[in-house]
This record gives sequence, C-alpha cells and structure tokens, in this order.
Amino acid sequence: MLGLLRSLLLLCTIQLGFGNLSGQNISKASKALSTMEVSVHRSGCYGECPSYNLKVLSSGRIVYKGLSSVPNLGSHSFKLLPKDVEPLFREVYRQGFFTLRGSYANVRDGCTSLSSDSPSIYITVIHGSKKGTVRHYLGCEFGNSRMNHELARLSKIESSIDRLVVKLIGPLPDK
Repeated sequence: MLGLLRSLLLLCTIQLGFGNLSGQNISKASKALSTMEVSVHRSGCYGECPSYNLKVLSSGRIVYKGLSSVPNLGSHSFKLLPKDVEPLFREVYRQGFFTLRGSYANVRDGCTSLSSDSPSIYITVIHGSKKGTVRHYLGCEFGNSRMNHELARLSKIESSIDRLVVKLIGPLPDK
C-alpha cells in the first residue's frame, strides 16, 4: 500500500512538473511572438485579384499599400493593439512557418495541378535572427501528400493574413 501511495505521489509530482513546464513554454512562446514581423506581398492577376503589400509588427503597427482591386488604394498606416495582431503571429508559429519550403509555385516545386492567371502571395517572417520567405502561387493547388499537408498549413497562415486585412480595409474580392 505504501509503495502504491509513493507511486501515485511521484506520478502527481511529475504531472505537476510538466504542467508548470507547459505554462512556461506558453509564456516563452508569447514572449517570442513579441519580436516577430510579418511582411506580405499579394500580386494581382488579369482579373479582379486583390493586390497589396502589408507589414505587420508585433507592436500592432501596420503599414499597408493597396495596389489594385482593394477597397483602399495607396499607402496607409494603422495602429492596433498587440493583442489584435497576435492571432496572425500565433498562426505563423503554430503552422511552423520556418519548416515550410521556400516555394509552392510550379512543377519543379512539386505542384501536380496548376491553373493559370492566379495571384502569388509572398510571405516573409522575421523572428529574432531567423528570416524566411515563402512564395505561394495560388494556381499551385495539389502535390504529393506531404506537399498537400504543407499547402494546408500555409493556407491557414494566408487565411489569418486575409482576416487581418479585411479587419483593416474591408472585404476583398473573391479571387
């Protein structure tokens, strides 16, 4: 009986230790997000594809330049609360941006299905001493199963960017 109690006590101690460690990891992640910067260039197409440049700082400062097919053309600056831009940074972190390949744009990159006249999205993330850029030609729709998984992760980051842009300037055209 005493051995069972010791085992339970040890198990509880281990679980509590990992619980505290998890809390520390969450707070480290939040602190790490406070030094992140995301820049985006979304290219146009022959139709009504929204085209813009966007730079989002963890301080909440945003620089936006509408290029074509967006409600607000030209350069604009915004200041949001850091908590309002944090969902974007959390998505970048959650989806492992720095583990994605640099390009999802053509057959050489592994695209097995390409459509023409689609825009590209270039996302650059700076996080401490790390810097990475990913190009996604939106006409690159399918690849092997690994690439499809990566495209799904990248799509979640792109959706988070779109939600922030819509919050700033209003709805974007569908394409």
